[in-house]
Amino acid sequence: MPGNNHETGLPSFEIRFFGTADILKDVWAAFREKRRCFSFWKPVKDYPELNEDELADRAIYLFSQAVNYSAEPSSVSERVREARAVELLAMLDRWRSFLTDSFTPLPSIATKTVFQPLWIHPPKFGILLAL
Repeated sequence: MPGNNHETGLPSFEIRFFGTADILKDVWAAFREKRRCFSFWKPVKDYPELNEDELADRAIYLFSQAVNYSAEPSSVSERVREARAVELLAMLDRWRSFLTDSFTPLPSIATKTVFQPLWIHPPKFGILLAL
């Protein structure tokens, strides 16, 4: 059944069919429109089971959760929002703790600009870190 990946641990139908680019478009549109994401994918594998590409894809999921948090209605109590914020920060910290050297910026020449350039190879890992 599409979307049901609990038995196999494989990416859901949504990820395989639409691809990460389309999911990123949905997340970006949801952010701009201040709405929840249409994406319904939930991770099945735990971080130790993920390869580098899957760790990068997990950043999209975490970004979607942050967008969903920002779209919560103002009727949600402050206490609930604060608990969700703490949960999201813990999820990000846990994800960051599993990142490999591929997610580390390469050495670069210092410049006198406000923002120092970061060079990460492969580039898709750098893009997802920017989220």
